Amino acid sequence: MFRKNINQIYQLFLISVKEFIREPGILFWAFIFPISLALILGLAFDYNKNVQYPIGIYGPIDKNFVLDLKKNNSLKIYSFNTKEDLITFLKKGKIYLYLEYKNSSYYIYFDKNYDKAKLAYLEILKIFSYQKIKQNIIEKDIQIAGSRYIDYLIPGLIAMGIMNSALWGIGWTFIQMRIKKLLKIFSASPINKNYFFIAFILARGILSVIENLLLVGIISLFFGITFIGNIIDLVIVYIVGYISFSGIAIFAGSRANNTVVGNGIINAITLPMMILSGIFFSYQSFPEIMVQWIEYLPLTILANLIRGIFLEGVSFMEYYNFLVILFLQGCFFYIIGKRSFIWK
Repeated sequence: MFRKNINQIYQLFLISVKEFIREPGILFWAFIFPISLALILGLAFDYNKNVQYPIGIYGPIDKNFVLDLKKNNSLKIYSFNTKEDLITFLKKGKIYLYLEYKNSSYYIYFDKNYDKAKLAYLEILKIFSYQKIKQNIIEKDIQIAGSRYIDYLIPGLIAMGIMNSALWGIGWTFIQMRIKKLLKIFSASPINKNYFFIAFILARGILSVIENLLLVGIISLFFGITFIGNIIDLVIVYIVGYISFSGIAIFAGSRANNTVVGNGIINAITLPMMILSGIFFSYQSFPEIMVQWIEYLPLTILANLIRGIFLEGVSFMEYYNFLVILFLQGCFFYIIGKRSFIWK
């Protein structure tokens, strides 16, 4: 009796293993994708390597002190002669704080709610301590509009919201419809396939706008947000970004016929871009060879464009080449997705 029970368990175990192995997609999402994601995260957050905090120096500062700053392997120094260049770097997250020497004191400006800025500040204090510098150290909150971490974060969250609205709202919907065999019904009807996709893009687009308006409204209520640009520029960039990710969503939902593979495909698209594209922190943390292609990821382009409008007041025409690239990326994936779309 015992051997019979063991044999039953063994046979059921074999069935389960074979069922798993027969699905190449599941094998990919179960093994290869997590390992790849861990490698990407490791490159950005490898605390065994020397972490450098970018800081700015504005105006004349003692040369010996500047040399001491540069000798510190934990600091990356940028010198600025104009306040405009300094502000641009702050708003883009390229520096965490800046120093200024005036009235016989060192003024250190940073966002005290930003952890990386506080860590950079501590590194500077170490140098003051080691060198026994006698001048006063005065820490100041940054008063420049758009230079807080929350100001940097919100445009990135808007871009991420556009991506998630399209990928999960459109791509995932098509996967669910295929599983429920609803796409088969639509394929048998005389509807135009382009109209079918357009209808879903428009419907989800309205919800996307509502979601992001709620995000901006609630955050503004608690923290206030900086918006320097033109609302028309923002609307144009928003529409182009949503169209682009809608094309990517149709590609993502074009073939998957079960939830495991479908969920894996969408996560494989969204998660790496959320990490790489500078949503929560500057992508300059990655190796230079990676930064060169990260800048052309759809989410990176969209986040940079929205951030530029919000914080610097730039017109979309100043970066129309990136806007064209973003639009063409969406068209490319839409064409591939439509041609490979499985209806039955």
